Amino acid sequence: MKKGRLVIVFFIMTLGNDFILQGQTADSVFILSPSYHPISPLVVNPFPEMPRPIGWSGDTLYHPIGLLNDNYGKRNVTVTIDSDWSYITFTETLDGEIIRVPFSAPVEWYFRKNMYINRHLKFIETVSLGGEGSRGRDSKRKSQTLEVVGVELGKLGRASLRVRGNVNISGKMVFQDQELVRSSINETQSTHIEFDQKQNFNIEGKVGDRVSVFMDQDSERDFDFENNIRISYEGAEDDILQKMEAGNISLSLPSTQYVTFSGTNKGLYGLKAISQLGPVDITTIASIEQTKKEQRAWEGGSQSQTQKIKDYDYVKNQYFFIHEWFRNGTPDTVQYVIQPSFFPLINGLHRIGSLKVTSFELYKLDMTNNPGADIGVAHIDPSDPGFEEDKNKDGNFLRLERNIDYTLSEDLGYIRLRTRSLDEILGCHYVLTDRISEETVMTIGHGVSLNDSTLSLKMIKPQSPHPNHPTWDLMFKNVYYLGTTNINQEGFAVRIVNDRLTPPSDRDPLGIPYLNQFGLDSLNENGSRQPDEIIDMNNPNIVNLIAGELHFPALLPFVSEDSLFGGNMNEILSEVLGEGKMYTSTISTDYNGDSRFTIEADYSNQSSTINLGFMLVEGSEEVLLNGIRLTRGIDYQIDYFSGTIVLGETAADPNASVRVLYDKHELVSFDKKVILGTRAQMDFGDNSFLGATALYYDQSVINKKIEVGYEPTRNFIWDLNGRFEFDLDGLTRILDKLPIIETEKLSTFSVEGEFAQVWPNPNPVNNAETGDPNGVAFIDDFEGAKRTTYIPVQRRQWKASSAPVDTMIDQAWPQRYRARMYWYNPFEQVWTK
Repeated sequence: MKKGRLVIVFFIMTLGNDFILQGQTADSVFILSPSYHPISPLVVNPFPEMPRPIGWSGDTLYHPIGLLNDNYGKRNVTVTIDSDWSYITFTETLDGEIIRVPFSAPVEWYFRKNMYINRHLKFIETVSLGGEGSRGRDSKRKSQTLEVVGVELGKLGRASLRVRGNVNISGKMVFQDQELVRSSINETQSTHIEFDQKQNFNIEGKVGDRVSVFMDQDSERDFDFENNIRISYEGAEDDILQKMEAGNISLSLPSTQYVTFSGTNKGLYGLKAISQLGPVDITTIASIEQTKKEQRAWEGGSQSQTQKIKDYDYVKNQYFFIHEWFRNGTPDTVQYVIQPSFFPLINGLHRIGSLKVTSFELYKLDMTNNPGADIGVAHIDPSDPGFEEDKNKDGNFLRLERNIDYTLSEDLGYIRLRTRSLDEILGCHYVLTDRISEETVMTIGHGVSLNDSTLSLKMIKPQSPHPNHPTWDLMFKNVYYLGTTNINQEGFAVRIVNDRLTPPSDRDPLGIPYLNQFGLDSLNENGSRQPDEIIDMNNPNIVNLIAGELHFPALLPFVSEDSLFGGNMNEILSEVLGEGKMYTSTISTDYNGDSRFTIEADYSNQSSTINLGFMLVEGSEEVLLNGIRLTRGIDYQIDYFSGTIVLGETAADPNASVRVLYDKHELVSFDKKVILGTRAQMDFGDNSFLGATALYYDQSVINKKIEVGYEPTRNFIWDLNGRFEFDLDGLTRILDKLPIIETEKLSTFSVEGEFAQVWPNPNPVNNAETGDPNGVAFIDDFEGAKRTTYIPVQRRQWKASSAPVDTMIDQAWPQRYRARMYWYNPFEQVWTK
């Protein structure tokens, strides 16, 4: 046995010595697999770095993470090729010393391998990132946008498929001690892993310039109907087929009242085609209706009440200065412009400086992957991006509509949002110009342009405002919401009550009302500068009855100027005001303990809220005030999720009659509603047209036994309608020439007409077996209805029945003729129960 081991050792030593003597032959270098790639950190890598797949964490032994990235010297890679072009060698040196094993390979193999790797890298760059043009944009999106397909199709154009969104997968290990839990399983401890996956993404695809695909999906949405998918085709200008859509679609029937409640149908899923034959536009639709149409009527009303507001309950996240100069005034270091501070008021009015806001655009950070959003960065100071750099925010920003989502004061430099912003990040860009010369004084940020596709914004609100944030002073802290809108002047009164007095009073110890000391009462009813203990309700800088807001004429009204910059300048109040914790802390115990005053408001509340219920279809509502259609965002505001409509000033009349038409999603529906039809319309000018509509509506039910009141419906309706309208310029000019009369709008003449006919089939379910061709419905199908009677076996439960009647003589049979019945109990001497 030992001899055998010696032979084996000797044989191995002989092979080893032979290899050392012969060395590495040329053939061993030449024979390289096409897939071979050097990965050892000890050997020079002659090829570009290949990107690792997503999710491959890698090994820090082979791929250092670079925490200590010091420069140890000058690295240099030398490439040499043999004189006969047979081999290529790569040598890496550091300060002239070789630091890695040189790599040698046949020239033909190296070039073939290098071409393969370059093609692979080019493919990854083109397909995964959408080319060089999109890499810069996507890097700022933090890889939220991915073009998975990008192919040139020659004359057909370019086919692309882009995915934007995020997928979050979270997991946790749960250790549960079951010692105190009663269980049939004989174990006291349990360990398991729980995973949670959330995703939201948008998919946008295009094939040339004609076909586009859009899908919006979010797993966190409450209902499936909130997810959308749409495929559309757009034809050329001279094509008969102008547009075709598939997926979530809508149907518009202008000026029609008989076909549906309103002229708009939302919540449809199917196919829609728009064609053009000369001057006639034809719309064809084949869809399934996923909603139901409803309407509500509402009458105005009012009631009196008293609202109490604490001094720390000022309106937050709705009013914002767009620049510090409009709040504090221009500093002394700025000599070329004069902009006074926002307060104090002079004769009840704000002072206007030499600056004017132009080219203003407001954006909010979008977290829903809206395709209309632009890439941008909200800076604390756009002119110095490095200032407070950790508080800057980059992402996708969605542009807000002026006079719909917000209003802007170009002279005073502040905005008011229509609704309060909760956790949204707001940024803006604008230009400050000289009021007289109209020359540009300062440019703050910029929009998207051909030279720069990234927004540069000035942040005016972070996601969670707090006193330590640089933008904290831009938010108004002197506006208080009175609890309602559209307040009547009659019966309106405001009192400022000092809660620290015993008892609490709206007057100081000398009998002077706090209303006057806080600057809310400076004029009497005649407009003279004489306080009359009534709030100056005619001054829009003090109170806004329409919005239900009270504005104190100080940046920080409930703290003294001596304590905080921007505080109340009335020295009489300095002894009764607090430390201003409501302006310097977000901790409730701090500002509750520092509270001093309560605002009490008496008014007649104009009931201006309509509740339509949940699950409204967005954009389907039509609000009519005394027959006149109102405009969303101007005449009313609506929350589609809760179904709440808040009417504006135009509907403030208590005698107003409001009618709302809307579509509503059905949470559970067992009916299938199909709409097939077409509409042809010829336009004559901008506001005149002639149209014809034909629609087929089929509503089927699952239940085969139709109950009364739940019958299916199958209707066909055709409709002719038109409108003729033209402007009367001459009449407008004549009316303007008359004394006292001054027209505000152009005079018009309009005539509308509509004729419709319906062929109804209220119940298409027939029954040939019973001979019912006009619809069958069941009053009660008696499904599951039964009555069970048990025959007793005890003798005492049985009684003799009455004798039958002899029908021949119409007399009852005598009882002696009745048959005898014997009772038999099979269980002898056993009582039955």
